[in-house]
Amino acid sequence: MIATILATLIFLPVTTLAQNSPTVVCIPGQCLQGYSNTTIGAVISAPGAATDIHLLPGQYASDTNPQLLHNLLTSSSASLSPSPGFGGTLSPLPLNLALQSGIAVYADALYSGQAGFLSLPDTPAVNSSTPLTARSLSLSSDVWIATTSGPSNKRVIIWDSVPDVRELPLASSSSLSLVDIQTTSHVPLATPRVALALEPRNSV
Repeated sequence: MIATILATLIFLPVTTLAQNSPTVVCIPGQCLQGYSNTTIGAVISAPGAATDIHLLPGQYASDTNPQLLHNLLTSSSASLSPSPGFGGTLSPLPLNLALQSGIAVYADALYSGQAGFLSLPDTPAVNSSTPLTARSLSLSSDVWIATTSGPSNKRVIIWDSVPDVRELPLASSSSLSLVDIQTTSHVPLATPRVALALEPRNSV
């Protein structure tokens, strides 16, 4: 998932940054400068830093490179602004930037645009249905969700994140509804499952 986001950036070498420069997006060990409205993860910033950096999910340690990222991670004045569903702290490192138990929804494809988060409930939902108007979904590693779509309300289980709901093998991704969210320790039976490994449509 994270490699896909990086691959879709119109990237440039991360060198000297000027005002109005493109976004810098990083994973541990690699940063790209490009044009993207990716929301997933967190933004790290510090007074006087050359630029803010958008961190994609991953583990960031005190020896994480490249230097631009390292400087911010180890700055005593750095602050972290996570997107909905993400948490973490810069002190002490390492920072384990991961989605909390639940599902994050994004208004646009490739985990971008306005975001929201639905946590794993303490008790299972009963006879509930919540419309999902999102274009992409990010699931934490410990949950699955049940969805319905179209007039037939066919129930489909989704086990992995979805970079673009238009790629889902459903009758109508535009009328997708969430009917259940469960921990992976509770395995659903006799229900079609979608284990996604999708290539999103070209979009930045």
